[in-house]
Amino acid sequence: MIKSLILKFYSKLRVSSYKVYRVMRSVPYRVRFFARFVFYRFLHKFYLMRLARGYFTQLGLLVFKLRLSLNHSSKAEKYQLISMTDFLVKHNKQGYLFDTGGVCSIKGPKFIGKYPFVPIADANVELKLPKIEVVQLHHAEVIGGTNFILLDGYIIYPDEFIPERDVCPAELNGIAKINLDSKTISITRGKAKHVDTAISLLGSCTGNYSHWLTETLPRILFADQVADFKDYPILVDAWIHPNFIESLMLLNKNQRQIIKVKRWERYKTNSLVDISPSAYVPPELRYYLKNKLLKAPRSDYFTFSKFALNELRKEIFNALNLHQNLNASYPKKIFLTRSRESTGNSRIVINIDEVERELVKYGYSSIDPAKLSFSQQVMLFSNAEKIVSPLGAALANTIFSNEKCKIIGLSPYYENANYYFFSNFMGALNHEIYYVLGLQISRGGHLLHKDFKINIDALVEALDFFEKI
Repeated sequence: MIKSLILKFYSKLRVSSYKVYRVMRSVPYRVRFFARFVFYRFLHKFYLMRLARGYFTQLGLLVFKLRLSLNHSSKAEKYQLISMTDFLVKHNKQGYLFDTGGVCSIKGPKFIGKYPFVPIADANVELKLPKIEVVQLHHAEVIGGTNFILLDGYIIYPDEFIPERDVCPAELNGIAKINLDSKTISITRGKAKHVDTAISLLGSCTGNYSHWLTETLPRILFADQVADFKDYPILVDAWIHPNFIESLMLLNKNQRQIIKVKRWERYKTNSLVDISPSAYVPPELRYYLKNKLLKAPRSDYFTFSKFALNELRKEIFNALNLHQNLNASYPKKIFLTRSRESTGNSRIVINIDEVERELVKYGYSSIDPAKLSFSQQVMLFSNAEKIVSPLGAALANTIFSNEKCKIIGLSPYYENANYYFFSNFMGALNHEIYYVLGLQISRGGHLLHKDFKINIDALVEALDFFEKI
């Protein structure tokens, strides 16, 4: 009785604590959003205010570059950059290969509605399927918040990462500095902790739910299949959501110890197990950061392993003892709501009330996935047949939907917008996604994270189409 009360209290405390954390996490975004709103609404029309804003922006950039220069001239270590495959070939090492990868043909992005613009997309796509390989490395070092492995004077990165194209958070935050001419990278020094053996689930974007489900979580399934690594603890990034830990514990058949690694914290190991990511999305694009413009969209930026995603679905279903038709209490037609508090950023549908009014007419139930546990989200999506949602991380849950699930993705349009991420992802899962677009409303900020207004006529056309299929 007492144990039950303690567990109940702990569960409520955990949920309440995360709600507080989520609100606190959104404060900087709220402040920034308010400041941006005030500037563009009231101050932007004054030349001196625009000049002052530009001055302070350039001053901040100058301070960042100065700090970066100082850090990487006196407090950094330099390494040669090398991909995992090249490192293994160079050192005549072999891993445990579970899937060779390859390519498969899928449909490109499909759009519904009439617009005063033309989105760029190919009708058909050759989706790259990354290989799945487990590698054991001795005397290697890892860094929280990165996919980097330090070993023998090299920094090893995943094959899908392209230094000439991609910028990782460590570089964005001044922890790393890449020299593309010499193919070297300098990393600010840090004192390392030590663990004898470990499986690394660290990564650049593990704090994002979509990245976690597609790139990171499936990796543990393959480490589990090598008997030699049965007792190895797992290194995870310390700031991941409690739902991420819940998903990991469902797959933690060997009751491995979970070691939480702070951002930029180092861990040295005698024996490290690394598993190739089962998907890849560039954290940031070097060209965009330099030019504030996007190149014409390409489908090969986004890779997904059909093999790994199918394995994840199967193992999660087994862990939750889910079987066909056991989730009838969940709606078959759902609309996923998205708030600033739950996402931590912008890209909000500003005419969401109009959108919801139309969806109610067609029998859709509005649900905020951020208020559900991981297990509840799995059960919700395993029963869903038709989904409407602003594009966002919650759609990663369609891994758990039955094949041929129908999705309407609400998305902004902007010059050279890339719609291949979700079409590639849904193609890998054998789902069907159709885009309904709207123009961006916000001014300033990151091009990919501005608020937008959905074309209601296009939405109604899409909903009518869904009623016929």
